[in-house]
Amino acid sequence: MKFQKNYEIVKAKEIHLDEIARIERENFPCPWKREYFKEELFMPLRYNIVMILKEDEKNPKLIGYLFSHYTSEELHIAKIATDKPYQRQGVSTALMDRCISFCRLKNIKFISLEVRVSNAPAIKFYEKYNFEKIYVRKRYYPDGEDAYFMMTSL
Repeated sequence: MKFQKNYEIVKAKEIHLDEIARIERENFPCPWKREYFKEELFMPLRYNIVMILKEDEKNPKLIGYLFSHYTSEELHIAKIATDKPYQRQGVSTALMDRCISFCRLKNIKFISLEVRVSNAPAIKFYEKYNFEKIYVRKRYYPDGEDAYFMMTSL
């Protein structure tokens, strides 16, 4: 990470849902509902993690999350986000690196995701991990915007 702070990456749990939902609402034009994140916590073949900043031991702060599901060959990243004050400081990089480590441990060969065609910073971030634009999903998002389906191999 770019910043040297006390943090840990842990499995997402119900106690994290309020903060996840807040970050989601602040970052996405068509956010997932809190209930959807809750459902994802209890589904099989999920890899859902959060980053907790522990600057103040009494008040740890959730600053990012990654939600995904996987099969024997592929992991699909459904959501990755960083709390706005901590963006561009390496939070998503740390989450993605942990996700890739999980994939290697499970012998997963591919990682896929969708990203808004207008989200140039996210596309650039994924390209650092050798994600390639495979095709466009027309009107993928509820507001009608297209998405790139991107994939990388491990």
